[in-house]
Amino acid sequence: MPISPNGTPIPVNNVPATTLFIDVLIGFILGFSFFLTSWLLDKSSIPWSSPSIIIPAGEVSILYALKTHCDIFFATLNPLSSNNATLSEGNVEGIRTSGTFTAVSTIAPSSGKWYFEFKNTAAQNSAIGVVNLDDWPSTTDIYDYSAAAAVLVESNANYNVTYGNTASSPTTLQNSTDLVTAKYGLAMDIDNNDLYVSANGNWYGGSSFNQSDFSNATAVTTDLPSNVPLAFFVRGSLANTFYVNFGNPGGDDTISSGNNDGKYGNFEYAVPSGYYAICTKRLAEFG
Repeated sequence: MPISPNGTPIPVNNVPATTLFIDVLIGFILGFSFFLTSWLLDKSSIPWSSPSIIIPAGEVSILYALKTHCDIFFATLNPLSSNNATLSEGNVEGIRTSGTFTAVSTIAPSSGKWYFEFKNTAAQNSAIGVVNLDDWPSTTDIYDYSAAAAVLVESNANYNVTYGNTASSPTTLQNSTDLVTAKYGLAMDIDNNDLYVSANGNWYGGSSFNQSDFSNATAVTTDLPSNVPLAFFVRGSLANTFYVNFGNPGGDDTISSGNNDGKYGNFEYAVPSGYYAICTKRLAEFG
């Protein structure tokens, strides 16, 4: 029963209708809020342990609300692994600040088939590839790490695109000035230990990037490790802007064609059949 300012009970039939309406409304709002929070938690499909998710303090309730509408997260570059580079645009764009930069993806599958794209804006001397996070010492220059599978655009007169496990013994894939600012694609088949590389949509075919059909592509390596977390990496030593696209392009990395993996992602070039964007949805299905 309501209480008056002097402490005496007020009969319900003497309570103004507006007061009763406000009390009922407040009760309804509180009850509905409790129900909505419980429902959102029950329906959530975001893997809270995913290293690609950062929950800012004070924004948990906002994230809960977003989870019913945005339950897919794509990999980005991990800012904690970003040595000597400033990342922006949701950590899919970066620029070297000093020395040699290295950054690895926030999602590192241990099985399945995955695809991502990379573009350098101007200078040479950049590398992309795959690294075993269980074994790589993060303070080591990733290109000097023998277990990394690196595809490198070298800063020499011939603009070699090479593949090698170490900086000292790379294998030339093709020489071309056009490849310096090409958009590269990496297709990683962990289940069969293969890594394929494309430049501007053409896959490496054994002597150059001359295969438009992925079925005719030649793997640059057939000895990727299995059952270990393999992260994509980028590496460089010149102060130029670079872009990565795990299905979530950002910044000035404009996509003119709009390809997906059959359901998710937005890529410049066609994703090979059976390969997928590195995201939480596909990781749950095929990772």
